Amino acid sequence: MQRIGVFVCWCGSNIAATVDVERVSQALAKEPGVVFSTNYQYMCSQTGQQMIQEKIHEYGLTGVVICSCSPRMHEQTFRKTCEKAGLNPYMVEIANIREQCSWIHKDKEAGTEKAIILGRAAIAKVLVLRPRMNRFYAGRRLYDRNDILFAFVVKKKFEDNGAEALAIIKVDKDGEVSPVEQIHGKVKDIVYSVRKENKTEGTTEKMGILTKLPRGLLRFVMSFLNWLDYHGRYPAALMKDDPYFASVFVSNLGSIKMHANYHHLVNWGTNSIFVVIGEKKLTPFFQPDGSVQMRDALELGLTIDERIADGVYFAKSIHLLRRLLSQPELLDEPIQTPVDYESELV
Repeated sequence: MQRIGVFVCWCGSNIAATVDVERVSQALAKEPGVVFSTNYQYMCSQTGQQMIQEKIHEYGLTGVVICSCSPRMHEQTFRKTCEKAGLNPYMVEIANIREQCSWIHKDKEAGTEKAIILGRAAIAKVLVLRPRMNRFYAGRRLYDRNDILFAFVVKKKFEDNGAEALAIIKVDKDGEVSPVEQIHGKVKDIVYSVRKENKTEGTTEKMGILTKLPRGLLRFVMSFLNWLDYHGRYPAALMKDDPYFASVFVSNLGSIKMHANYHHLVNWGTNSIFVVIGEKKLTPFFQPDGSVQMRDALELGLTIDERIADGVYFAKSIHLLRRLLSQPELLDEPIQTPVDYESELV
């Protein structure tokens, strides 16, 4: 007899805001063959995956059903999780209750979040396929960056005095996992740890120490660090937690209902690309027949250090980015998978 475990994911508010996840898990618990059923905020997080593995052992599960987002996002994640617990990975089924149940009945917030994830994934793929976009200047010399790093700010509470945490995620440019799956999972883990578990990233903790120094000592420390930065001797232990040493710094102004702008680059660090995401809004699109169609669109403001490549390289890279955003299914492939976009330029 089958012993099935059901795991219903909240996907933050993406699912839980419009689907009663508790009711779903309780209803599925009554289905034939189901011996365990539960719900959790983020099943794809490390905590969620650990829970699945523990329940496989505890209940002797012979099959697992995950009610979550599209299988394109996390099917491989959940199969690998179950396989590590000794379960046949092909005994894992994904029920897509986000795209097929939650998002189609929701306001624009869910669509905005999805668009942001796709945007970050598209940028990551551009950096892999167009490696000169992942370079930086330091001490009047041009360097190739070894890793793809995204930096962003997490607001713990949307209040005037709400604390902030700086966060950095690394994209595996050599792995077989799609950029969407990589970024989606890592961002959710960080946001959840900051907002729900009140954890802070290394950058926030180190900045807190610096701000407590006497002004004269702080000025000396910053001048010394600036000298080290200019000469390429900035400590790696500090660099790995400093968002201004990331490939791309992303600012989501759309989360506070503001339009995108063009953020200036800074003299500190090695960040060469700054992306500002604005609020999603209805935008006119002109069709080939001359008609105008109104669609939801997300504004992006890109600021790029012009020294890392020439204009032609920039133009082709932006064209690739537009291709990926207009055909997001390309982002479901491993990040190294080539994309044909130059044929359209001929």
